[in-house]
Amino acid sequence: MFSFFEQPWTLLIAALISWRVLDAVLSETSTRWQWLLLTLLIAASYVFERLLEAGMLKLSTPMAVAARGVLLAGIVALLALPLVQAYLSRERYWQLWLLPPCLALAAFGCDWLVKTDIEKINALIKTGIKAVEEENCDVIAAVIAPDYADSYHNTKETLLAHCRRRLSGPVIEKSKTTALEIEISPSDATATLTVLTTFDKEGYVCREYFMPSLLTRICLRLRKQPDKKWLIGEAEILELNHIPAGWKDIR
Repeated sequence: MFSFFEQPWTLLIAALISWRVLDAVLSETSTRWQWLLLTLLIAASYVFERLLEAGMLKLSTPMAVAARGVLLAGIVALLALPLVQAYLSRERYWQLWLLPPCLALAAFGCDWLVKTDIEKINALIKTGIKAVEEENCDVIAAVIAPDYADSYHNTKETLLAHCRRRLSGPVIEKSKTTALEIEISPSDATATLTVLTTFDKEGYVCREYFMPSLLTRICLRLRKQPDKKWLIGEAEILELNHIPAGWKDIR
């Protein structure tokens, strides 16, 4: 869901609005095409980020950074164009046109420098899902809180032993998050997510259970650590293929 207060969208929307207000007050010629193109680029940037978060757009890190750079460059260029035109024509109050591009740069600067709790939690969940997909128990251990406990595993070590036992050999081909809801309080958070797991055709799940894929709904309870990092303190399985279930069903 769109959040007006989520960085960098607040400042980008402010840049868009200020650009339009200045255009209406100061410009003598119509710049409607620039306005429409700028709106389209900001919308494209938002959609791009959401697709990346949902895992629907598979890009390497360099490619994702390059795509973000192109979108940012286009947004800033369109916001700066009236500034250049006003300066070259020695328009009165041309300095006012500095506001929209500065807001746009501040938006992405804040987004790069300051990570909100929701961004940290989203990144943590993506890291955990990727680690399970790649059967990397060391990375799984890094996202689990030291005092972890759930209805089946009394300690973090018990959970990791379970993971090492189940994630041995080819097991998972890919995992995709199909739904995610997050509720945050100052020191803890609850994330309910649904993950579609496709199993490796050569793995024991396909061979022994004849199960090519599995839809899992799981509830994660996360805790904020003293260093401001978020870690998973509890994980409970809620459903398997839309049937109520728990850890005992996959032990």
